[in-house]
Formats: sequence, C-alpha cells, structure tokens
Amino acid sequence: MESAYLLDLNLPGTDGRDVLEQIKADDALKHIPVVILTTSSASSDVTFCYRHGASGYIIKPVDLAKFAASVQQFCSYWFEAVELPGS
Repeated sequence: MESAYLLDLNLPGTDGRDVLEQIKADDALKHIPVVILTTSSASSDVTFCYRHGASGYIIKPVDLAKFAASVQQFCSYWFEAVELPGS
C-alpha cells in the first residue's frame, strides 16, 4: 500500500511551499504523494500546491471534532477508496 505524506504550509523555520517544490524537483522523491494539511484557505495557496504536484489539499479545521472528522475522511479516502498505481 502506498503512503501519502501530509505537509503543512506553515512549518517552523521554513515554508511548506518550498518543501513541496524541493520534493517534486527531486527525481528520487517526486513520485511521493504529498497531501497538504493546513489552515490556509487562500485560493492562491491551493492553486500553488496543485500546480507544484500536491496530490490533495485539506483545510485543517480549528475545532478538534471537525479536525478528527477531516483526518478520518482523508484516511478512508486514501487507504480504502482510492486506487493507486501498483495496488
């Protein structure tokens, strides 16, 4: 089963956008699915991430119960519903 890696845009000391660009520019890493999990709902961030190879973009709710539901939906989709290469 393929893993998906979660990336926050607002990392301490660095910018998640830069990390995404570095991952997708590296031949050894660019195949890794990266899903953005962040508080930013800015359309410019969403567009940037998809244009730079993000496999998904999830806006992190502030409410703990809603956050838990979002994580569960992500897990259900990624690990149960989606068909990945080599599955």
